[in-house]
Amino acid sequence: MIGAAGAGAAAGMSGMADMTGPAQEGLLGVLLQYGPIILVVSIALVTMSVALRRPVAAVPALAAGALLYWGMYAQPSYPVMYGSVALGFAGWGTIYLWTRTATAAHTT
Repeated sequence: MIGAAGAGAAAGMSGMADMTGPAQEGLLGVLLQYGPIILVVSIALVTMSVALRRPVAAVPALAAGALLYWGMYAQPSYPVMYGSVALGFAGWGTIYLWTRTATAAHTT
C-alpha cells in the first residue's frame, strides 16, 4: 500500500513539473524530481507483493503499473493522464482483491 500511496503522490504532482516558475523546494521538489523513480519502485513492489500470493497475478499487476507510468509520464494530455491513473489503480485494487480472495480460499 505504501507503493500505491507513493505512486498517487507522484501522479498528483506530475503535471506541476511542466509549470513555469521557480523550482519547487522541500517535499514537493523531491517528489517532482524523483517521481518517475518512485513510481518504478512502487510498480516493482506492488508486482512482487501480489506475485507472492499468486504468481500469475504478476502479469496484470505489471500491466497496470505500465499503464500508470505511461499515463503519468509518457503523454501530455491531462484527461488521458487522470483516466489512466484511475484505470491503473482500479486494476491494482482488483488484482489485490483477487489475490486476497485466492489466499482466503486456500486457507479454509
